[in-house]
Amino acid sequence: MAEPGPVSPATAGVICLSGLSFNAAATGNAREAHRIAREAFDAARAFAPRAEKEGGLLLTVQDTGGDFGLAAGAGPRAWAASLPGLVKTAAVEWPAASCKALDIATAAPGIESRLSPQVIAQRIADEVMAGGADRLIAIDSAGCRWTPEDAPCRLDRSGPPSLDLSGRPVVVVSGGGRGITATATLALAAAAPLRLVLLGRTVLTVEPAETAGLEDAAAIQRQLMSLGAKRGEVLGPRQLREQTGHILAAREIRRTLAALAARGSEAVYRSLDAADAAAVATALAEIRAAWGAPIAGIVHGAGVLADKRIAQKPPADFDRVFATKVHGLEALLRATDADPLRFIALFSSVAARYGNFGQCDYAMANEVLNHVARAEAARRGPACIVRSFNWGPWDGGMVTPALRELFHGRGIGLIGEAEGAAQFVDELLRGRPGLDEVDVMLGSTLVPETV
Repeated sequence: MAEPGPVSPATAGVICLSGLSFNAAATGNAREAHRIAREAFDAARAFAPRAEKEGGLLLTVQDTGGDFGLAAGAGPRAWAASLPGLVKTAAVEWPAASCKALDIATAAPGIESRLSPQVIAQRIADEVMAGGADRLIAIDSAGCRWTPEDAPCRLDRSGPPSLDLSGRPVVVVSGGGRGITATATLALAAAAPLRLVLLGRTVLTVEPAETAGLEDAAAIQRQLMSLGAKRGEVLGPRQLREQTGHILAAREIRRTLAALAARGSEAVYRSLDAADAAAVATALAEIRAAWGAPIAGIVHGAGVLADKRIAQKPPADFDRVFATKVHGLEALLRATDADPLRFIALFSSVAARYGNFGQCDYAMANEVLNHVARAEAARRGPACIVRSFNWGPWDGGMVTPALRELFHGRGIGLIGEAEGAAQFVDELLRGRPGLDEVDVMLGSTLVPETV
């Protein structure tokens, strides 16, 4: 994945066509999703210095059914759905630029023949020349142009639960040992006893006895520095932060495991990268053998942030953020392909819905989650509840004290942990199958102009 050559400081506009080139047969869904997203990001990054100061045009083009996947007709092409996340974030960071995402249906449903390159090119040209100020534009196979809009709706949550959690079902949770995913998982376990396998990167090593009674990070660092000095080691600030962070993370995971056990659930923790398909498959095979039961549910909560403007974002950071969400999702879906899943719950973000300053990678990855969720719901039918939770900012998890003050100062309410966990459980237990309720936006709405 190299820097795009044609984008120079003199470039007045960028039209990215990578979303038309999806080919899962070549490399697999997640790899194709990553290639498409990275090509667009590289072009936008090269264009960003000019776009920030002078404006210009950023237009991305994809084929996810000519409706941004709303009818779930995209199938595997849902994995090519990242580009609007880049466009929405670019619009936040480049207020003088024209930023658009175009979804063109290149073939009618059920028809093998596709539109000619000339017809596709003309539709793109028409949008560039006369399309107006719309951010998201869909063009169906007949050439009809429309734009999606948010509309409020009231959901019926009366009646018995839709999701059956009887029989202590086995649920796999990525990122479930810590943060808001752990909070949500604990709430789900309070609703019904489960058997849970939590996946995370943290290795549960034995903590030094000298730090065991210390709760303050600074105190832990001082003790680690003292222990290092006794061994003749000089620990630098970065080493101290990393070791302290590891100690605190391991403690949190152990607390989560203990709390799950207290709720009557059986839980194990496996240290691995959720994006490592082979490691995930091996871990789940071991779980099936140990517990004698298939996997019944997926919660994909793993995620990392590396916030920087498009112009300053290192490609390595982009790859890490995107892969954790998207490759992690594919790894979980592949590892459970033969399991009778009762539910799939994906932790997405309102950053995918609106874009957010510094989070093009996170917005793009979560766009993929939202679209793949719809495709999975269409493929699996009513036997499996599928939800992609577009969370607003929680009062915890990745929201640091500094970010909390920023949100409060700009009038953006945070989701309380108890409130968010209750919403999570309610959506899974009482939400209905089908496409109408797959994308769920919960909590406060991010305001792109001020975040």
